[in-house]
Amino acid sequence: MTRGKLVAAALAIACIPAFGDAITTDGSWHEFTFGVPGAVIGCGPANAQFCSATTNPVAERNTVAPWTFTGPGSLFVMDIGDIGDRFQIFDNLVSLGNTSATSGTTNLCGFDIACALAHLGGTGYSSGAFNILGAGSHSITINLLINAPNTTGGNAVFSLSSVSGVPEPATYLLVGTSLATLVFLRRRQLI
Repeated sequence: MTRGKLVAAALAIACIPAFGDAITTDGSWHEFTFGVPGAVIGCGPANAQFCSATTNPVAERNTVAPWTFTGPGSLFVMDIGDIGDRFQIFDNLVSLGNTSATSGTTNLCGFDIACALAHLGGTGYSSGAFNILGAGSHSITINLLINAPNTTGGNAVFSLSSVSGVPEPATYLLVGTSLATLVFLRRRQLI
């Protein structure tokens, strides 16, 4: 194979989209699993043996990364199980930030989501809230930055809720024009 054909083949393979699963912005919980630091995977059918059933509420365990959706959303990521795992969150390969650092080392809640929510930060579970604005398509990926002490893997959850988008400049212009018209009409009645 010539060098040109080899480069063209490599580019073609690199352009194949990574397939994940579409999720909705309905506030439901999704579980994912991870090993050593690097990209995390969803539970999905092929990875179910690496996931632990969550409770209070039960998280969805059938999807894999990248998780895709359209429109604005608010993403909340939280460690569960052993305390100390920390994550970096991406939307379309652009970093949104990291979940919080923690100093705890015990498993306070097992896989109880409500219990973990009550024990965030400090010596509790790592978490992070990320606003994802924009009307376009989004692709969420998560990297594990740090494993909990004395572990080589674990589980975490995320929730995606819908939010109102940022108003367009034309919306501000329309509201401003309407207010100016109302003020003008009101003053004409007083004169």
